[in-house]
Amino acid sequence: MRRTRNLVLTDGNTKRINKSVGVYAALDQGWLSALNFCLSIAFIRLGGKTEYATYLLIFGGILLWQGVHNAVLASPFSTIYARRSSEERDSAAAFFVSGTIVLAGVSALLVFFWMIFVLPWDFDPNIYLAFAAALGVSGALCRDTVRLTSYANLNSRRAFLSGVLYGVTVLVGVAPLIFFGWFDAANVNLVAGISGILVFFLFLRGNGKTIRRLAERERKEFWLLGRWGLIGATVTWINLNTYPYIAMVHYGPESTADIGAARQLLMPLVLLFAVWSAIFRPRIGRWAASNQYRRIIKISLQSICVGVALFGLLVAACVVAFPVINEILGGDFDGLLPLIYGWSLVMILSMIRTILMATLMISESGYKFLSRSSVYSLIVYLIVVSVAKELPPVWLVVALAAVELFQTALIGINVYRLWGRWHDSGKSSDLLPGG
Repeated sequence: MRRTRNLVLTDGNTKRINKSVGVYAALDQGWLSALNFCLSIAFIRLGGKTEYATYLLIFGGILLWQGVHNAVLASPFSTIYARRSSEERDSAAAFFVSGTIVLAGVSALLVFFWMIFVLPWDFDPNIYLAFAAALGVSGALCRDTVRLTSYANLNSRRAFLSGVLYGVTVLVGVAPLIFFGWFDAANVNLVAGISGILVFFLFLRGNGKTIRRLAERERKEFWLLGRWGLIGATVTWINLNTYPYIAMVHYGPESTADIGAARQLLMPLVLLFAVWSAIFRPRIGRWAASNQYRRIIKISLQSICVGVALFGLLVAACVVAFPVINEILGGDFDGLLPLIYGWSLVMILSMIRTILMATLMISESGYKFLSRSSVYSLIVYLIVVSVAKELPPVWLVVALAAVELFQTALIGINVYRLWGRWHDSGKSSDLLPGG
């Protein structure tokens, strides 16, 4: 039987890795942010608002399955992997990679049928578009798995290299699409999906037998955490990523494109904090296992302060440079600034929530609390969106900010109490969130 260590990196020299992890993480995120931004600009300039709106609808489906993948596999993997000894980590990594292969196949089938039979298109859906969207989802999950296994081993250099390969492959595939006039949502998703799957098999050269060797222990341990995270991930997707579908139905493709373009301008920092999660959640798990509670509190508060400052700078830059930005977008986005302000509130609150959630995702009780808070937030979402959809598009974004504020407050109160217990006693029995 082949060992599963080939599926992920070994720990290596941790001190040496720690010196370079920040640099490579920044390069990794900068590269992927630039790639996503360029693709969005290309859609707006070459395809127009209607094609960009179609791209947003497909991207919303990708985000849903990324959330499911994060809930049932990636988040439990980060938690379990961090508290395992080096000798026991191979089996967790093998289960994570094998589970990704299974989930990628299941999600592709469901997305295909969803695109054909469920999505309310203004035009007749076609099988090619549905197939491209399905492949795009599978590729996104495969690409995420490579990056997460690299970050779990504190090896951001490998994550960066996988991102470079992915980006170069996408650019090589997109270039002829632009040249021959074939640049549309279907073809771009097809290229992105193939690129993600290619990166997966090049960087995670495991063996197919892994799927037949899913250990019962791993399955139970992953599901113990993932079942609670799945509820939260689904509700979070509803709260933050159903806006394209609501906007398409109530406002049309023009307004949907406006809302999506405003969000896209702020996405670099959103993606940066996705990298934060990949880097620091495994570390928080290690720190919790060794009772280094003060370190968790310190890095959380520092990250929130830095994040708020960076968002402030980015919004200010968007305001100052808006005439140039509007020109780059094609000159047809004059009313974008109010949407930028609204999205900045949504994303700042989402960033704070993401950082605070890392403290809770170190135990089953923390996952349970996050699941309950997500249900409460869904109730608020349904109320505020039912009102906002009858108002101008900017109010839809304001409604999303209200939901984020509510959920962040719930989580923040729980984390504040937990930190207080840590500070007062420092006993391992007080480690459990919600305890």
